[in-house]
Amino acid sequence: MSDAPVNVPVIPPPSNPARRPSRPSNVDWSEALSHAVTDPEQVFEQDELTVTLTDGFPKSKYHYLVVPKQDLGSVGDLSTAHLGLLEHMHRVAENLVVRIHTREPKLPFKFGYHAVPSLKRLHMHVVSQDFSSPRMR
Repeated sequence: MSDAPVNVPVIPPPSNPARRPSRPSNVDWSEALSHAVTDPEQVFEQDELTVTLTDGFPKSKYHYLVVPKQDLGSVGDLSTAHLGLLEHMHRVAENLVVRIHTREPKLPFKFGYHAVPSLKRLHMHVVSQDFSSPRMR
């Protein structure tokens, strides 16, 4: 069975990229992703292994985070046993970009992880390379 999407719906840009993500006041900001993956208002989509969030501080028109449901702190916590999970996260990102390309076919994207993360949860950024966002400094 192919990992390619069967139905390729168009993904519009996030409706309010300047919206700050919510989190309970008793949650440290570095733990925000652990809260976000369980908050239905912040989840863009999910599957059996991952949750995709719209970045709360987008640097581009399209800026998503693919977060594994397995609680992993950072790339430093990975081993060869996680290779299948990382490949799955990459396929999730690629499928997201395929759907965005139905709307904006020439928009380039990059995927990446933080070597030294500020948030305590492994996540992969999916970022369009236009760097057009109210959040850009």
